[in-house]
Amino acid sequence: MPKPPRPMRSLSHNAETERALLGGLLLDPSQVRAVAESLRSTDFVRPAHQHLFVLVCELAARDGHLDLVTLTDELNLRGEMEQVGGITYILTLLGACASVSNVPQYAARVREHAERRRLELAGQRIVEAVQDGHTDIGTMLEGALKNLSTIARPDRGAAALPWVHPAGTWLTEEPPRRAYLLHDRDPTVVGDRGLGMLPRGKVGILAAAGGVGKTYALCGLALAVVTRRHWLGHFPVGECHGRAVLVLGEEDPAELRRRLHVQARAMDLGAPDAAAVAGILALPGAALDSLALTHPEEQGGVATPFAGALFEHLRRIAEDAGVGWDVVILDPLSRFAGPDVETDNAAATRLVQVLERFTQLPGNPAVLVAHHTTKTSRADGTPNEATAIRGSSALVDGARWAANMDSVPTVRGGPGHARIRVTKSNYAAFPKSVPSDGLLLTRVDGSGGLRVATREEEEALRTALAAAKDPERGGRRSLA
Repeated sequence: MPKPPRPMRSLSHNAETERALLGGLLLDPSQVRAVAESLRSTDFVRPAHQHLFVLVCELAARDGHLDLVTLTDELNLRGEMEQVGGITYILTLLGACASVSNVPQYAARVREHAERRRLELAGQRIVEAVQDGHTDIGTMLEGALKNLSTIARPDRGAAALPWVHPAGTWLTEEPPRRAYLLHDRDPTVVGDRGLGMLPRGKVGILAAAGGVGKTYALCGLALAVVTRRHWLGHFPVGECHGRAVLVLGEEDPAELRRRLHVQARAMDLGAPDAAAVAGILALPGAALDSLALTHPEEQGGVATPFAGALFEHLRRIAEDAGVGWDVVILDPLSRFAGPDVETDNAAATRLVQVLERFTQLPGNPAVLVAHHTTKTSRADGTPNEATAIRGSSALVDGARWAANMDSVPTVRGGPGHARIRVTKSNYAAFPKSVPSDGLLLTRVDGSGGLRVATREEEEALRTALAAAKDPERGGRRSLA
């Protein structure tokens, strides 16, 4: 009888050594350069240590002035002090270093543990692929060799990073213009921070309560990108390849098809658009065991095998076709992240880092995830704020763009409405064509399909609501 496989133990790490190394660098900044050439931030197992190592290297390279005071000042200036554990935790780093003469040994031990973790994770992926039974031997061997070659590659450390040195014509020539997936309709606004709205190559969030229509809105975005139509009938799509990834984690194939069909009808798409719509690569995730993109911290806090496989699959499709991706849509966020993302800033930061990896796919796509707003914000009637997005603050902080949708009171028997408003925009001005209370969306023909309401439709809704509240003036229609 064969022996059962041994359970995986926790991945190799030594948090005390990481603390000692960081403390030693603070006490003796002259050693930062040598350590930075042998280590990278991901060699540290704790996200807080990763962040501190990057900041220590930045401060040392900036002007050579690195100590406890400059580090804490920079953290406070960036609003990141709590993210790394607070001043009390930073002070423990200094006490963890027995002697600055041990810094090279500390760095060597951190690197050794990192190598062991990568080997352990590579082994786990190989075992999972073998036990899966659905992967052919050739693919498994190719994946195993790729994992091992990545671990063995010599170009490691901060010295191998893509450093940029401003020189030559940097100050006299215009920099590359930022590319946007979506634009604002306001023709009076010009310039890099004008018409652009949703940037390419960045992570964004569309948040709403359940049932408001965010999935239909995101289906509409995929359809708008591949057919070059205005999103929701309002926001123009920028220059694009006509390629979109749509992963609906809660839907089966039939429901995914229904949602796309309903939204296509709302956009007046038909047979002539069939070839363009084929540019959508859709994945119904309901039948999959797991769509998780990150491991919990105790397993190393790295991307899961599914995240790696999804990235490689999308990369190969784009390279084989010679056409890049415009947008990657993931709905809902809860299917791609563990429950710790709701409460743990470190877990949320890890997830955003994995999402940012997908922006590096061919085409430099935007990555847009659907998420929920908080119950509190819905109860007090102010859901249209970035702070109303559910989960830890690091999730919203890590996203570069966010929009919220909320339900709108309607008249019984009416088509149903919602409002959408941009609540965060790091790389462009807030769209001037969107009122402060958001754009009114209407469900076309009473279906789930959404588009921006016309002025006449918005005025008709306002009149009907007023009449429903005052039967003496407008009849006896009631609110839904």
